[in-house]
Amino acid sequence: REAIETLHQIAAAHPDEAPVWNDIGALFIDIGKFEEAAAMFARAAELDPELIEPVTNLGNAYMKQQMVQAAVATYEKALKIQPLHLEAHVSMCRALKDLSRFDQANIFAHATLMLHNFGPKYFSNPLQVFRATCDYAGLEDLGDIWELLEKVQGVDVTTALLQLLTYSVDEETTRRMAGHARRWSEGIETQAAAAPLPVHARDNARSKLRIGLLSSDLRFHSVARFVLPLVQKYDREKFEFYCYCPTRIEGDAVQEQFKAAADKFVFINNFTDRETALAIQKDDVDILFDLNGFTHGTKLAAMAYRPAPVQIAWLGYPFTTTLDAMDYFLVDEYLKPVGDGALVEKPLVMPGSWVCFGEGINFDQVAVNPEPPVTRNGVITFGTLNNTYKFSPRIFGLWAEAMKAVPNSRFLVVRPECGSMIVCSNIAKAFAEHGISSDRLYFINNRGSGLPHLFFYNEIDIALDTFPVTGGTTTVEAAWMGVPTVSLVGKAVHQRVSYAILKHCGLEECCADTPEEFVANAAALADTEKLRVLRQDMRSRLLNTTLARPDLFVENFQATMMDVARRHGLR
Repeated sequence: REAIETLHQIAAAHPDEAPVWNDIGALFIDIGKFEEAAAMFARAAELDPELIEPVTNLGNAYMKQQMVQAAVATYEKALKIQPLHLEAHVSMCRALKDLSRFDQANIFAHATLMLHNFGPKYFSNPLQVFRATCDYAGLEDLGDIWELLEKVQGVDVTTALLQLLTYSVDEETTRRMAGHARRWSEGIETQAAAAPLPVHARDNARSKLRIGLLSSDLRFHSVARFVLPLVQKYDREKFEFYCYCPTRIEGDAVQEQFKAAADKFVFINNFTDRETALAIQKDDVDILFDLNGFTHGTKLAAMAYRPAPVQIAWLGYPFTTTLDAMDYFLVDEYLKPVGDGALVEKPLVMPGSWVCFGEGINFDQVAVNPEPPVTRNGVITFGTLNNTYKFSPRIFGLWAEAMKAVPNSRFLVVRPECGSMIVCSNIAKAFAEHGISSDRLYFINNRGSGLPHLFFYNEIDIALDTFPVTGGTTTVEAAWMGVPTVSLVGKAVHQRVSYAILKHCGLEECCADTPEEFVANAAALADTEKLRVLRQDMRSRLLNTTLARPDLFVENFQATMMDVARRHGLR
């Protein structure tokens, strides 16, 4: 704040100096004031149209506000000013990926690596593009991920941590990844300790337990599908729900449902982390959930100020936050990690499932074709709708072995990325390296099909899961559509999400502890009659679990929260 005051004084004395306005904008973007930052960068660009930095920074401010189209247009202006500007290339590749312009994103990512001043600190955006486009040669060109992480100790890599989880395959790499996340936490905790929240007199006379939800995904988003049933059906005689969201989407029907159901809904899209924490503290929230972790739009850093007596990580990020101020990580008996799982938080084990999709799973009402595709095609169709960042040469090798165990089987990839020729070519290349020819592969860009994506499960006999970051929403969707998912099970949370879902549905035969067992389970399921029974039975199985019973889930959730409240002297 003192630096901003000083720079404003400088700006008043030198109102026509573009670098001054750019510097002020940079400070605003650092503290999360993205609207103010954009105004400062725009002013600097207006004063000196040939100065590259404020134009690129203006694009970054737009990205922070999820105005991706505006960001791309701004980066294009920057590259006209200076075609070889590294920061503009780095930013452009990520923005194009977010617009699903994957081929262009890939080209820009490769161009970024070729620029003379490219260095390790810029690795995050190209990494995300290469993972999304299954460009494993590009990842090799980028360098060894562990060496890169050691070289960028002073750089914030939190935006890439979800993609980096794909390298966390065993206990050693899981601990290493947690260690790199911990660097960020230590810096955030130092900042929070330097400017602690004021002493606050809490209102202890309230009869209701106040639950806070901090998330950028309280909108049309997969995370919202898990949370909305809870916010709509909780016991209003005993609880209150306050929602804090940094993402404002005009006309978003799901966000409107949250606003209508919660006791309070606060947009914090232009709040600093400390301002976010202050708002939560003033609201006397008893138990605060962070639903983002290290994902897009996160306000996780606000938790370091400890705005609530009890703080819990849940749902959006399947890995430790590494924050000392985070008390618990909400899990169930199956999701709970084996051993410490590198969790800084204490596992808080709920009865039943740790999530709920609501009445009818609140999916598109796509009918299940009672006959498995093998009865129409004459061959088994394996497939996936998992995000391509979770793919890897290792998982393609595992999928290829499953295909070899089932003669003449084929594989269907259904993803928006399949509209990219580069993605399809890279996937075909990865399968070919394991002896699977391209004539056994099929690709569908579901976003461009005009059909609900659930429709395509009627074209898949058996879904094959990713590892180490397993499916979650896709695994439940597959079960809803009568398609079994074969999943490899690890010890850490991100390696157990599908396992937890499958166990709740009574599908132990889909869970494998070793790659060999994964292949054997896939081959054992490749039986027409078995698939027919599962296709007709799995939706009803799912509907009888707490994954699809909000009444039971809410009861379990509320009992768990009351227990936590008593444990911490809140009730």
